[in-house]
Amino acid sequence: MVTQKRIDQYKAWFNNLSFFGYNSFILDYIKELYNLTDYVIYKYKDFMNNLNYKPSYTKIDSNETITLVKEFYHYHNINLDLNYLIDNNILNLVTSDKNKDDLLGVTTDGTMYKDSNFQNKIEIKLDGSIFDSIVIIHELSHYRNEPEGKRNFISDLLTEALAYANELIFIQDIKNERYYNDKIIHLTGVIPLMYTYMYNLHDIYKLILLCKTEGNITKKLYNNLFKDNDYEQVLDNFNIYVNKRRSIIHDTWFVIGLPLAIYMLEEYMENKNFFNRLEKFNIDINEKDLWDCLKTININNKQDFMDKVIHSTESYIKTLKNI
Repeated sequence: MVTQKRIDQYKAWFNNLSFFGYNSFILDYIKELYNLTDYVIYKYKDFMNNLNYKPSYTKIDSNETITLVKEFYHYHNINLDLNYLIDNNILNLVTSDKNKDDLLGVTTDGTMYKDSNFQNKIEIKLDGSIFDSIVIIHELSHYRNEPEGKRNFISDLLTEALAYANELIFIQDIKNERYYNDKIIHLTGVIPLMYTYMYNLHDIYKLILLCKTEGNITKKLYNNLFKDNDYEQVLDNFNIYVNKRRSIIHDTWFVIGLPLAIYMLEEYMENKNFFNRLEKFNIDINEKDLWDCLKTININNKQDFMDKVIHSTESYIKTLKNI
């Protein structure tokens, strides 16, 4: 049972923004974030209940892995010297155990970090399949949109959307029938990943929304606002989240990024020229504010964001059925 002292602590964290990395973004958009998680959970619940997802990607060697990545960049006229990155130990391909997130259950397949000289480095944990190419595309997307000294809150917030969009477009682009099942596997796999983030953040956003809307955290106020009698469970889930020292800012990158990536994939499938907007988006996230960035990919305001994300998540199920 969560004590009143702990509840008071949560309220203090919310009021002084310490829970949000001293940035007001999540508080400013808490209603939209909660509605987004609520919608996706409702929309994909039946799909998830009937999904028997056991990914098994086609095995390939490291040469084919690199070749597929090079072909993707060549096709989209992206100037990126993969050999240079590998030869200079910027892109490191290693064989080692993958870390698993103890709350979400997802593995860390690749990461970008700064070394002791503050230079960007990428490490990919290989499993000897086409999935390695997908992870490389994802991490190189982060690498490409992090020019020296330009990283900021907006680019942090939107970088996962761009990285996931690039990897989904990569697997969609592949024409070789050898990888047909990989396309199905990966495009399907984004749903349980997105659902996991939405499900785990739903109650976190719920408590924040309660506190912002009602100015307090009590069972009576909760029941008046949500009418589902889940107050104790929501508090327990929030307590678990805090005890695991989760970052609400970091997890929100994925709550926004995964459905936004689906939207960008759907737009690309309608019109391949949309990829030019993604390339501009890649630059804009380091130079412009949130809504100027989103206008680059044809999203004009909060309602437009919700409408387009909802439409794309609905049509994505049809996309999967038609592959």
